[in-house]
Amino acid sequence: MSQFWGALFCFCGVLLVAKPEFLFPLEEGKRAESSQKFFGAIACLTGTIFVATTQVLVKTIGAKTNEGIVTLYFAAIASIFSPFLAMYQGFNSFGFRELAILLLLGVFTFTGQMCRNKAYILGNPGKVAIIQYFGIIYSIFLDVCILGSDLDMYSLLGAACIFSSLFVFLYKIIQKERQKKAASV
Repeated sequence: MSQFWGALFCFCGVLLVAKPEFLFPLEEGKRAESSQKFFGAIACLTGTIFVATTQVLVKTIGAKTNEGIVTLYFAAIASIFSPFLAMYQGFNSFGFRELAILLLLGVFTFTGQMCRNKAYILGNPGKVAIIQYFGIIYSIFLDVCILGSDLDMYSLLGAACIFSSLFVFLYKIIQKERQKKAASV
């Protein structure tokens, strides 16, 4: 039950970071930007459903194969469908800088997917998913340091909610492990 409350507190932190318009009304000049954010949030929620399904499937098949094979299939399916999506959305030409960023994106995505698959195969998908909330804090850090975005008080408060709930969650996991070791001795 404490995991539920921790996840809810963490979700509240995500809301503070994302600042949806229904909770944080905007001035007139930012309405068009808010519409794009709304559709981005819908896309993110849809993606979350697919990712959650994938996490369970990786855990299910993980006992029969390794994370490299699973990642290979991810890449193969992405290679098949990505050109159609690019044609649908319109393909823009790009220079060397964009190509380098795309290659880095591929390397980071591949490495992240390999690590994520290994975590799901070895661990509990629900617990691994909660720990992935650290990615939000890391993304905020990169957004500020690399893209130069400004942080407001809501984003800082949201990051604090996420971090504190994750800290409590990890602390409880460590305590349970210590209790198991003490009981087995």
